[in-house]
Amino acid sequence: MTREEELAHIDQAIDRLDRRFPDLSREEVERVVRSAHDRFADGTVRDFVPLLVERHARETVQGRVPVVAVAADPSALPVTQSFGGDAVARRRRWPGWMPGWSRGRYA
Repeated sequence: MTREEELAHIDQAIDRLDRRFPDLSREEVERVVRSAHDRFADGTVRDFVPLLVERHARETVQGRVPVVAVAADPSALPVTQSFGGDAVARRRRWPGWMPGWSRGRYA
């Protein structure tokens, strides 16, 4: 990947993140992306730099966007026929481990 192609990908990443996070100014998004790009300035393999830059910038920008808590409505969760009508209650009772895993039987 040439330097011009890399910079074109970085500009596209700025555009995508700007559309994805409309609450932040374009200048702030661009500053975060350019800062992330500077982190990879010394890398020898340049093929994945735009991907890594966008991922790092997205994680950084997500930390700056306020999160609004939304109460979950259990009746709004999809219930399939295979679980029957009690799928939400069954999900809450599931302990997360198969029997015997904590005792090392399957190690």
